[in-house]
Amino acid sequence: MHAKFSGVTNTFDSWPQLLAWCSQNASKSQRALRNIAVQAIIYNIWAERNDRIFNNKALTPLERFNLVDKNVRNIISARKTRKEFKHLMVLWLV
Repeated sequence: MHAKFSGVTNTFDSWPQLLAWCSQNASKSQRALRNIAVQAIIYNIWAERNDRIFNNKALTPLERFNLVDKNVRNIISARKTRKEFKHLMVLWLV
């Protein structure tokens, strides 16, 4: 898994690495965005697992990545009127 924030790309080879990245010291907005991203990643891994087991169907990594991106954008858009979510879309798109 890869995550990019503030021009820095992180690669995660394990769950502990992903969770450590999520809990790193950062601004409130960055922490919120990291939490949203981790939740979207975990949900999509679970959905991929279920699709493979129950539907005998698998998406390509790019298709799954696009779903994660869409999930994060939807979460941010649905909460854009909240103060803590106001600038998250800019952070996500940078």
